[in-house]
Amino acid sequence: MFFNKFSEIWEAVRSANAEVRAAARRPQSEQNLMAELRRRGLNPEPGIVDANTEAVYVVGTLAGGTGSGLCVDMGYAIHDAAPTALRSGIFFLADRASLPVYIQNTWAALKDLEYFCDNPSQFRAVWPRSGATTTYQANNDVPYNYIYLISQQAGDRGLSLRYEPNWNSPLVAMTAMHLAADL
Repeated sequence: MFFNKFSEIWEAVRSANAEVRAAARRPQSEQNLMAELRRRGLNPEPGIVDANTEAVYVVGTLAGGTGSGLCVDMGYAIHDAAPTALRSGIFFLADRASLPVYIQNTWAALKDLEYFCDNPSQFRAVWPRSGATTTYQANNDVPYNYIYLISQQAGDRGLSLRYEPNWNSPLVAMTAMHLAADL
């Protein structure tokens, strides 16, 4: 899917990044944001909108399927389409009680992420774009500037949040709150 739709994915990232930059440069954007923050009882200082810093978040599961299969490529594709954007990967991990195939997929995806974080210049890809193919070389860029790994269970095994693939899952809600707070 990623390879077949690469041109569309790349263009969507590129155009969304350009639109966000343009909106951030409009004085009205900062004025609206400051008015909303004041309405909520906050006292923001001018200059809270930085038109030179974009952020792209990739959220998915490493247990299998699309997220685990394209987590590395997606980080680099975003870097290619929006070179100045900060890239954050937020990935759900398979629980220890998961089916073995989910644990194996998670392990393999984590090993790929680790390898290219340790050896970023080793990533090379040939992607279809605009009716031709494009060769991408990562140089010394890692796939993501930040990687967050989300587990159902705390390290001390004391807290366990249920994961379900929908918006009202406790683990998904907690992750959404993290993302909102980060923004």
